[in-house]
Amino acid sequence: MAFGAGLISFLSPCVLPLVPGYLSFVTGERAVPQAERRRLLPVLAFILGFTVVFTVLFGFTASALSRAWPDLREPSHRHPIAPIAADCTVEATFTLITFTVTPSASANGSISPSSPQLVPLGQTASFDVAPDFGFEATVGGTCGVTHTGLHYTTRAITADCTVVATFPALPRYTVTPSASAHGSLTPNLPFVLIAGQSASASLPVT
Repeated sequence: MAFGAGLISFLSPCVLPLVPGYLSFVTGERAVPQAERRRLLPVLAFILGFTVVFTVLFGFTASALSRAWPDLREPSHRHPIAPIAADCTVEATFTLITFTVTPSASANGSISPSSPQLVPLGQTASFDVAPDFGFEATVGGTCGVTHTGLHYTTRAITADCTVVATFPALPRYTVTPSASAHGSLTPNLPFVLIAGQSASASLPVT
């Protein structure tokens, strides 16, 4: 990168037009005869030497210094100190950046932990939800979550956000038994089952 920057500088309108005049001045001629081209070799070597020094050595040195001392390229982290007139101290304090993740749960279920959580910047928070019988869990909010079963994990936290658990009822279905003449079926009245449940009926043995 440093070499490329130096090459671009050499080819810039401020430098490149000076090269023919420089060559003419050094050689003492406006045009270089075929028989005297050897006189250009010291000049070209001189130019190449300066090119290497300014583009490679100085460029690599500046790049190495910027990597070794990042403050040189990040002046926003530098804090000036007033002129020193006596012994003094410089104290730096570092506060962990945290955000609040606030969980909440509707009726027919619970979320744990249920109190607001302080989460460091870039970290995640985890919650477990437990729906009551006959209900399912749906978790949303502004944090964004992924889940494995009923265990939910937020995305990396970058601001205050919420985790909201709601528990809608599972579908209910009515099962209606019926029997023809000359027999009976137990149970014989309609009853309700929750999605995923099973039921059984019995016939009298004669």
